[in-house]
Amino acid sequence: MDETEKAILFATIEEGGNAFPNAFQTAKVAKRSGVSEYVLYERYMSKAKLLYAADLYLSSFLFDYALQAAEADTSFSAF
Repeated sequence: MDETEKAILFATIEEGGNAFPNAFQTAKVAKRSGVSEYVLYERYMSKAKLLYAADLYLSSFLFDYALQAAEADTSFSAF
């Protein structure tokens, strides 16, 4: 994953966390990530696919974090 893609996904997660579902704006994602809306649509083809990519990234990050925490503790109660 390149730095531009990370910036886009982080901006998407931030916008998704701050906006009501019907107020999510790709223009704000583009501005926050330093790219044009054209670049967003060129890479992801739709708002739905952009949101899906951000969801996959965040889910993977959280899963990896939880797995590391589980491996670090020997008992469930410590986890």
